Amino acid sequence: MTNGDEVPTTWPDDRFDVNWRFDRTGESWTFSSMDQQLLKGDS
Repeated sequence: MTNGDEVPTTWPDDRFDVNWRFDRTGESWTFSSMDQQLLKGDS
């Protein structure tokens, strides 16, 4: 998981292996992205 990333404004048409997570604490939001890592050898 990568914390502190900025929310992307564009996304490649062939990229389907990332999950976005938005967490809310009070009135603040944080964004993180994490690769699914479903296949052997995914990094």
